Formats: sequence, C-alpha cells, structure tokens
Amino acid sequence: MSETVAASLSRPSRRMSLALREGHSRGSLSYLEMGNPDGPCLVFIHGFGADLLAWHMCLVPLVTEFRLVALDLPGHGRSTLDVGDASLEAMTEWLDEALDLLDVREAGFVAHSMGAKIALGYALLRPERVSRLALIAPAGLGGVADHGALNQWLQSPSLERAEAFARRLAAPGREDLVRVLGAGMMDTVANPQRLDALRYLLNVNEGGAMPSFQSNATFNGGELTQLRCPILVMRGDHDVIVPPPHEGSLPLHSCIRLLPGVGHLPHMEAPREVIAELKVFFRG
Repeated sequence: MSETVAASLSRPSRRMSLALREGHSRGSLSYLEMGNPDGPCLVFIHGFGADLLAWHMCLVPLVTEFRLVALDLPGHGRSTLDVGDASLEAMTEWLDEALDLLDVREAGFVAHSMGAKIALGYALLRPERVSRLALIAPAGLGGVADHGALNQWLQSPSLERAEAFARRLAAPGREDLVRVLGAGMMDTVANPQRLDALRYLLNVNEGGAMPSFQSNATFNGGELTQLRCPILVMRGDHDVIVPPPHEGSLPLHSCIRLLPGVGHLPHMEAPREVIAELKVFFRG
C-alpha cells in the first residue's frame, strides 16, 4: 500500500453521511460514523423524539481526535420501529448488539435526556465497555419529568402543539430554535408507525400518559454509585423538563456543570460551551 493511500485511510473524515446497517436482531440500525478512525471512540445517543442529527453542531469540532458514532434509537430516525417492551432493559440490550455490529468494543458516551438514561443503564450492564459518560440534561436522576406538553402533542399531533412543547424545551427567547424543532417534530410523526412507537415508549394512549422508564422512573437508591467511570453532567439553568439529580444519586467522582441561560437542549442552545466541556472531559 502506498503512503498516500495509507494516509487517506487514517485521515479524519468531516463528511456527515448516514448509513443503514442490517444484521441487528431487532431490525435496521441507522447510524453516522465520522472522525479519526484511530482515535478513541465516542458514541452519541439522542433524546426522545429526536434523531442522530440532533448532534450535528457538536460532531465536526471533534473529528480530529475521536472516532465518532451517532445512533438512531429504536422508534427514531431511520432505525427499526421495534422498541421491544419499551423498557430500559430492552434499550440497553439493543444498544449492546448495535455496538457489536459496529465493532465498538469500548467507548465514551455522550447522551441526552432519555439517551442519558439509556447510557447509564448500559454502564451498569456493561461497565467494561464504558470508559466515560457525558450526560446532557439526563433523565432518571431526579424526580418526575414534565412531559405534559409532549404527551398532548403525541396524543393529537399539530404544529401548534409541537411548538408549544418546543418552547418548554428551549430557554425563553429562542423562537428561531422553536420553529426548527416544531417542524422537525411534525416530520417525525409523519410516519404513523413511528408515531405509534413513540406513544408506546411513553405509554401514551387515549387515557393519557402513564409512568414509563423514559418519563418518570429513576434509578434505585445508590445503584449508580457503583459506577467507576468518570461522569460529567451538563444541564441548563432554565431546564423545566428534567429535574436536577437527587443528592447522592451519582458517584462522588462525578462533576456537574450548570449552563446559564440554557434550557433542556444544551447541545443545541450552547454548542460551543458543550464542545469545550467535552474536549476537556474526554482528553482526561
């Protein structure tokens, strides 16, 4: 192999292209891979109702140092609509098989909201495969999440209801982001089967929303204090969706960064600050 060809194979890729992989027992796996193939791997897991493109402002600044893998969760994006029994166990088992399929043996994880809860569950299931956890507005660490506006939108989708929920996601004054989020949410439920999958994940039916692993359930007692990997939590001081972590819910070696003027979407509202924190954390 010539030196030119060898160099091109190891050169970080800035191209953001989606791929669809078959071979997963639950169905199609939609993912994005870019960056330095020889660098440490970072796996990005989006939140409820989003998809892997939610990370688009965070990926390119990291391509030089890291192999970057972003996934569409079941019921989201172009991945399988099979969400299993909608339990945390079903999601962590799906993730374990997905990482095997993509030849990810060990990685740091960057995860948002529901995705952060899945990442924590996965760290308990496969601690040897999780080097570090960067959790953005994580679910499952505090009290009951406020998903009233989301439940209303899922029961009867409309642009008005989508934008009403988007206003709760972002900090006040972000109407530009609200419009983008609202349009994206309507596109998400354009497929009736995907809408059914999302409803099932939140146990939303004609009678309203019932508690589910995504919306309300928290980890038990000192369950997460068993984790030995470094943990970074980032949350906005205007987050009205997910409450802050309960005292003692995380190991003592965890650190929490509060981002001023930011709501439930730090990676979209304050990407520069998030990227700076990620670089420091994963270089450590």
